[in-house]
Amino acid sequence: MAGQFPAGHAALTALAELAHARLAFTQRHRAGLDAGTSSAAAGGSAGANAHGANGHGVNVHNGEGPMIPQPAGAVQNALRRQATEEEEAELATQEEEEALFLGLVEPDEIDMMDFIDPEAEEFDQEKELQDWETAQRDAELAAEAERAENFALQQDMQDVGIDTDRHRLAQIVREGAQWLVDDQAFFQATYAQMAQVQYATQQLLENVHQGMQMAMEIERAANLEEAVRARTEAAIAAETHRMQMAAVKTQANQCKAQMTRLQEALEKEKDRNNCKICFSRTKNAVLLPCLHADYCMQCIAEHRKRRNTCPTCRTPLSGTLECRPAAPDDD
Repeated sequence: MAGQFPAGHAALTALAELAHARLAFTQRHRAGLDAGTSSAAAGGSAGANAHGANGHGVNVHNGEGPMIPQPAGAVQNALRRQATEEEEAELATQEEEEALFLGLVEPDEIDMMDFIDPEAEEFDQEKELQDWETAQRDAELAAEAERAENFALQQDMQDVGIDTDRHRLAQIVREGAQWLVDDQAFFQATYAQMAQVQYATQQLLENVHQGMQMAMEIERAANLEEAVRARTEAAIAAETHRMQMAAVKTQANQCKAQMTRLQEALEKEKDRNNCKICFSRTKNAVLLPCLHADYCMQCIAEHRKRRNTCPTCRTPLSGTLECRPAAPDDD
């Protein structure tokens, strides 16, 4: 534990040194109290005698009666002794506890669990609980595995017994079949032997019936498994086809959107090349001097009849140039 908690060991060492110092102080203080008590007792006795002598109390023995102590001094002495005894008892208790701590318990032997952090202690408790739960699960799994192994062993033994019975019954039936083909053996067979053959035949027939039922169940299970497999494959194929159709539909929508964008781009390009007045003829007029070329010659001619300015910038026109597309190369 000391190797795991070096800080706790240092703290214990410091506590031990502090306890040694406190014990020494307690012993010195107790020695001082003892000396003070003795001095106080002597002073009180002297004061009581003096008090009795000055006439305030009766503390004088005149030979005619008993000595009577002075009342005030006796009360003070009793109170002083009571306080001293209580303080001595408290100091003695502290001294015993410190001596027990220092003499009987070594720092390395102190339970370090007192110095463990509560969070660390809670973590240890949770870890112990997890370990216990893990051990319980392992034990349950081991018990389950053992039960399964025992059950398998019993099944094997039972199967071996059934096979042995079948072989014995088959042997009896074979012997009975020989009696059927041999007249002499047939008439020599006893009733018990015949009954045994009959019982063996019935048991074998029951085994055959059970085997037929088992084979039927196996075939039914195989057919069911095949049907389930076929249904699963059909469902997978349908899902694959649905996903493919969805992909084709998505691709078709994408193509349609792209065609729409191309059509819009063509319309914009067509509008860009057409006259901005009639929107039908191609732009072929260049206006001077502003050089705007957004109109056709026919529309500009009609416009100049009304106003000789550029329709775009309102600049007075000095002339118009007609532009024609370049002829294609013959080569």
